[in-house]
Parts: sequence; structure tokens; C-alpha cells
Amino acid sequence: FWIESAKNEQDAATGEWKLAADFRQTQPCWILKLAFSLKCKDGGVLAEGLLQMNDRASSFLVTGPKPYPTCTVRLDPEWHIFRRVPPVAQEPCLNMVLNEPGAVVVYPTGTDEISTELIKLAGVIQAGGRNLNIVPDTEFNRQMLQEQSVFILGGSATNRAWELAGDLIPPETFTTNQKSFSFKRRVMMAPEDSILVTFANGERPGRFISVYHGNSPAALARSRYIFFYGWDSYLFFSGGRMTGRSSSPISTG
Repeated sequence: FWIESAKNEQDAATGEWKLAADFRQTQPCWILKLAFSLKCKDGGVLAEGLLQMNDRASSFLVTGPKPYPTCTVRLDPEWHIFRRVPPVAQEPCLNMVLNEPGAVVVYPTGTDEISTELIKLAGVIQAGGRNLNIVPDTEFNRQMLQEQSVFILGGSATNRAWELAGDLIPPETFTTNQKSFSFKRRVMMAPEDSILVTFANGERPGRFISVYHGNSPAALARSRYIFFYGWDSYLFFSGGRMTGRSSSPISTG
């Protein structure tokens, strides 16, 4: 968020003085109420209130009988919204990957039905307009893995990114093959089963690896809805409907 402009001028019709400020936020835009305050040089509060942010731009206007002195405009003066938690202190989840500028999304290049569904999902992600690097598995390289968080579309039998990233995914926790997967010793073999799981990159603090895997094309048919569950560390789906979830951190071993 930043203050784009501020004006202190008199309304010719009413004689009242107006202090107005315009605010902007970068993508992705958040819909929230944001506190603001106006303070003069001696620290006295001239005005305060709530700013409703519904889009990239918003503004506020306060009026008074005399000119506003030189003052400071502060957003979120109590730091309720703008606290920053470093990525290394946050739980692994898909949104940590997708909100990272330049994060890499790797889609498979196979011609089978599962790959076809995952390539469609890559198109949905591309249409979202996020600042992501979306590449086929044939172009994924070790430098990308070292520098960015990664979202791998497909399991080890579908996406070649596993050849580089597989060592960072603890096999005692999560494995996949063409028709099933296991998670914490729980084996899921039903054709309609799928999983979305995110791990911390044990070699790069603050980076994450997300994987979306389904046992069949039918398991991936509702894949465009997985983004509604982006704050969980792992999720199970059956026929595209969520059946289990957890937000607890997952050990990378």
C-alpha cells in the first residue's frame, strides 16, 4: 500500500477545508478495512477512521472549519495489518508459492489424459495474471529450484520436475505413482482421489514446493477449485471435493 496523493484545500461552495488522500495497493489486491490517522507535528490526532479497500485504489476525505496544518498521514498506525511474518516462520501452503513473485509453475508435457487435465490447470493459472513463471517440465532446471518456490502439476510418473525436486520431498511422508499415492503411510488408490500438498524446501529457507497429484483424469476434473484451499499444508480430495485438510507444518526430514 502507498499514499499516491494528498490535498488540503478549501471548498468554494461551503467554505470548509478538505483534506483528501488517495491510496493504491499492488496486485494481488486485498479487500479489507484499513485504519488511518492524521497527526500534526506535535503528535496530536487531527482525524482518524477506517479506509475500505475494495480494489487497487481507494481514498478518504475529512473536512473541518479551518485549514489543516502540516500533518502526517499514517495507514494502519497500530500495525494490525502490516505486520510481516518471514516466510521461514509460516506454514507451508500453496498460497505461499503463488504469492511469491517469479515462483515457478511446472506442467507436464505428456499426451496422456492426466497430463491433458493438468495442462488445462496451467492455463487457468496463467489466466489469473499472477507474476509467475509457468514452464513445461522439459524446461524446468536446477537454478529455478534453487532460486524460487515451485508448484509441480502432477506426480512423479507424470511430471519430469520430480527428477530434480524429488529429493526435497520426503519419501517417508509423500510418494506417488501413476495410479495411487501415499501420505504419512496412508495409501490412496481410488481413481477419484487427489492431493494438494506443500513442503518447505529444506535446502532453501523461505522457499516451498507444492504438488498437485490425481490418480486419474476424473480426480482432476474440478482442479480449478483447488485455489479456494490455498492456506492449508495438505488437502485430500475425492472426485474434486475436499475430504481432509490440515494447516500444520510438515517436516522436510
